[in-house]
Formats: sequence, C-alpha cells, structure tokens
Amino acid sequence: MPRFCIINKLRKLAYKFDPEPLKIEITRLKQISQKINEVKFKNY
Repeated sequence: MPRFCIINKLRKLAYKFDPEPLKIEITRLKQISQKINEVKFKNY
C-alpha cells in the first residue's frame, strides 16, 4: 500500500474524532489555489 494511501486513511480517522484540522486544511488549500489563479492571470 502506498504511503499516500496510509496517510489519507490516518487523516480520515483523525477527522472522525476532530473535524477542525480538516476545516483548516480546506481553507489553506483554497488560499493556495487562489494564489495559483492570481499567478496565472499575471502571466497572461
């Protein structure tokens, strides 16, 4: 089993007990994707 799958399973287990890190990670991913979009627009 790849390490990535193991990490995902551990994360899912952790989120069952504490959903807060999941919210933090989602907001962080949204910020990263927004920055990527801004960079793409600047390049055009």
